[in-house]
Amino acid sequence: MDSRLQKQLSDGDIDANGNRLNENDHVTLECESVGLKYCFSFSDYKRMNNPNTSEKEDVDDDKIEVSETSRGKYNHYSESQKERFWQMVGKEGCSVYRAALLNGIKLQTAYTWKNNWNRQVIEELNGIYRTPKKRGRKPKNVDST
Repeated sequence: MDSRLQKQLSDGDIDANGNRLNENDHVTLECESVGLKYCFSFSDYKRMNNPNTSEKEDVDDDKIEVSETSRGKYNHYSESQKERFWQMVGKEGCSVYRAALLNGIKLQTAYTWKNNWNRQVIEELNGIYRTPKKRGRKPKNVDST
């Protein structure tokens, strides 16, 4: 015990919790009388809490369903597809739906392009000019020494 936490008294010691201890008093612990291995068996504890040995149903790997990601493959649209789409939407007055179907562009992509275009036009009318975000990693710093 820490000497700062104890007070020496004539009839015994008092620890930090206020317990009075005498040199003659000795408490026999269960582990001392029976042996340490009977108080706690680490192997029993591991056996009870090991997820590999616990009682579980054996399931075949073939029966486990693997969920697919929600995103599909990324489509890279050619410049000619994009130009035809914007020509149909802008100059010919075609709907986004029809222009996307005729050019082989997914509807969600086409509507995203249109919404971004509308937002950009409104921001420019209000005097807000934003530079587009740079894509990809920043180049490594190369020292020319």
